[in-house]
Amino acid sequence: MGGRAVSGHRLRAVGAACLAALPLAVAAGALETFLSERGVAASAGDVLYGAALHALAALLVVLAARLVFWRARASALRWIAVGGVLALELGAVVPFWVTRSSLLPPVRTASGLLLTVGLALVGLALSSLVGWRGARRAQGGEASGRAGWSGLILALLLLGGLAVAAVRAAPRAPEVGVHDGAGELERPDLCILMIDTLRRDHVSYFGYERPTTPQLDRFLNQSFVFSAAETPSIWTIPSVASLFTGLYPSAHGAVGNDRYVLVEQAETLAEMLQGLGYQTGAFVSNPIIGQRNGFAQGFATFLPDWPPWWFQNGRTILEELYVALHGGAPLTSWRSRIDAELAPRLDAWLEQVSPGPRFAYVHFISPHDPYRPPREHRDAVAPGAPPGPAAAPDFVDYQADDACGDWECIAAPPELSAGELRGMIANYDGEIRYMDEHLGRVLAVLRRHGMLRDGHVLLVSDHGEEFFDHRGWAHGNSIYEEVSGGLAAYRPPGGLDRARVIPRPVALIDVQRTVCERLGLPLQPAHQGRTIPELAPEPAAGGDWPVLCECPPYLYALRLRDWKLIRRGPVGAPAWRLYDLASDPGETRDLAAAEADTLAHLRAYLEALVAGLERSALTAAGVGPDLETVRRLRALGYIQ
Repeated sequence: MGGRAVSGHRLRAVGAACLAALPLAVAAGALETFLSERGVAASAGDVLYGAALHALAALLVVLAARLVFWRARASALRWIAVGGVLALELGAVVPFWVTRSSLLPPVRTASGLLLTVGLALVGLALSSLVGWRGARRAQGGEASGRAGWSGLILALLLLGGLAVAAVRAAPRAPEVGVHDGAGELERPDLCILMIDTLRRDHVSYFGYERPTTPQLDRFLNQSFVFSAAETPSIWTIPSVASLFTGLYPSAHGAVGNDRYVLVEQAETLAEMLQGLGYQTGAFVSNPIIGQRNGFAQGFATFLPDWPPWWFQNGRTILEELYVALHGGAPLTSWRSRIDAELAPRLDAWLEQVSPGPRFAYVHFISPHDPYRPPREHRDAVAPGAPPGPAAAPDFVDYQADDACGDWECIAAPPELSAGELRGMIANYDGEIRYMDEHLGRVLAVLRRHGMLRDGHVLLVSDHGEEFFDHRGWAHGNSIYEEVSGGLAAYRPPGGLDRARVIPRPVALIDVQRTVCERLGLPLQPAHQGRTIPELAPEPAAGGDWPVLCECPPYLYALRLRDWKLIRRGPVGAPAWRLYDLASDPGETRDLAAAEADTLAHLRAYLEALVAGLERSALTAAGVGPDLETVRRLRALGYIQ
């Protein structure tokens, strides 16, 4: 047989092997996609993606079989390829997903590891037996020309389709046009520092008895400090979305209940600054603020740059293996904190960008639960404190069928012993001290690159944290001050000689608006914040206005001077609470009955305000839950 004939024979053998192995791999990929995640239904795109990944793996198996068994006959090669695909599916895919079942011991335990290895060995043995017996029994050595060439055409079509899909899906740098006249603006540097889950009364600057925040205290002593700031919402996604857009949650729509996406209609601060010629970078350690749910809009650099562009939804073992090989990225191991990486990543970015206006957003995940601070940080703030839980009880674990998104809906919320509570708070305070250390490193980077000397820095928190103050835990399901009260401070270029405290209630979007005005920058067209008179370009004493914090559709709070109105309970039958924070900062005495006129006035304002926000809400048609975001929300305890 001539060399050309031999080559044709081997190509046809490869084609015949592809024709036998690819259907098996496609079926396995589709089945894995359907069964791997029951919390969110698989889309057609998910199924197609899973089938394509498994088909690509099958092609590699066929090529490897051809190289290893170079002299194997065509009929034998078909069985060897089928055995190889079965080895991949039965020896790797099945054990991987079986051992992730909540009904079986986790793989990190001895019994779980033994089960995984046992299943893998059984799968490999079965697949090897199928391939060996099939190859032994194969009669004749030639594949029909039609089958061989059909298989080759199928393989080439698959590779061509994957190449086209890759080219279309690969990210492209957006073309950003700089607005006319942008060069005439001063355009100073701007940096926003976001501290997740920081409770204001646990900051030592505000009189907390533990030394939790030495670095933050130094920053506050050079800043305008808003001692009665209110967060837009009581958990991260709606609060950060409000900070970015200048819209309240009811208007921007990223409020949960399957709406975790910041829609493209919303013009973000980063997009506005990018249009003015700013170089924009975000450095985020909270995994639910990411590229997949719209928060990277306007940022030329967004770190961590996870997931990779080709990643779909983590429904396949091939994606999960990539995760494992790259150190456990936030999808499956979000607690591999990157707070410690924020300063070096910011430093590297500032070194790389060209001279010109810069906008940086830095988001610390600490002190979000689970509270597992390094021992030295816990000992620095709470030496001798008893051990305590690393996380508060999850609201979703106790939520009744008729619940209303509020711990007070639950007749008997979970409690901790006094010792456990002290230990958990010590853990939380240790997390704050851990964050504070890395905040100091970020500030050192800003100083080294001239952004503290010449730039404007805004430091905020997205919400606080509850430790059974009002018979609730953590955040997201209570709207009292320990959760809704935020930290906000603005440091002008060079800093102040001493802190200037502004005690009026302000919203975070008020602070963002006012800082932009001080920089001489235009505002987003639909911005709903107000200018803080003391910080206006021409400072003046000003009146007070109501400030909203909301978690639609159940929890709303309105601050006006020292009054705080709370609406809670079922949508159709809400309950109202009224507190005077001047005489009752702990919100323990409900004055709704005693102050009926004040209640009626604030209630009418709140209802009109929320109705107006809902009328102006951005539409989110077609925006459904993203599986990766759902997984991250589940890891953080927001959903089941």
